Amino acid sequence: VDEERLGSYREPVFTLPEQEQLSKVQHFWLLAAENTPNPLPDISELMSNDDWAALQVSASDALAVFSCRGKSSEECEIT
Repeated sequence: VDEERLGSYREPVFTLPEQEQLSKVQHFWLLAAENTPNPLPDISELMSNDDWAALQVSASDALAVFSCRGKSSEECEIT
């Protein structure tokens, strides 16, 4: 989620729980990105990192919330 566009994900298109999950994913994404060494370590080391583990949990929680609505229509533009 682009930090500048985060505020544009609002009702009625996005429910309050969906907005909250997007904010959480954004928070953990930025935290993980900020604390990831450059160059990237081996993937096994990266996946055992607490920041990346928190991002994974947050993304899984968001998926559960968004799965309640199901897929969006590909024929209708959401504005």
